Amino acid sequence: MDNDSLEALKYPIGKYKAPNSISEIQLKEWIAILEFLPTKLEKLVGTLSKEQLETAYRPGGWTVRQLIHHIADSHHNSYIRFKWGLTENNPVIKPYLQTEWSNLFDSNLNLAYRGQLDDSRPGNNIPLSGADLREALDNLLNKKPISKNQKPSIGCNIKWK
Repeated sequence: MDNDSLEALKYPIGKYKAPNSISEIQLKEWIAILEFLPTKLEKLVGTLSKEQLETAYRPGGWTVRQLIHHIADSHHNSYIRFKWGLTENNPVIKPYLQTEWSNLFDSNLNLAYRGQLDDSRPGNNIPLSGADLREALDNLLNKKPISKNQKPSIGCNIKWK
């Protein structure tokens, strides 16, 4: 695949161009887009098969499942960043290593857990519980051993291949 074709697939709606000014109407439109995005995404991907969810949108690109998780992770972090901007006198918008969020360290700063949040996956009807991370945290706090059988987090925050 040539670079122009790959570039077009990377940015199917084009690269972001910041407007020179932002009107009240634009703000309301953007807020509405964010408000309805979860419902729109659910309608778009809620009936996809496992195979369809594991389809990459371009060669070497993320799968549909990974993109949906990335959107959720990114929006949660944007929310926090906006709160920093609104509540701190001199906010520093902090970067983050998304795959490291579920890591737990012991009191000696040794990595004790580097696994998934839980067994929930889009479409598998297992509710989001945080059970794996919770068990590891409970064991860590109660000075019990943490299982070495850990399913790793993959991609942005918690993703699965």
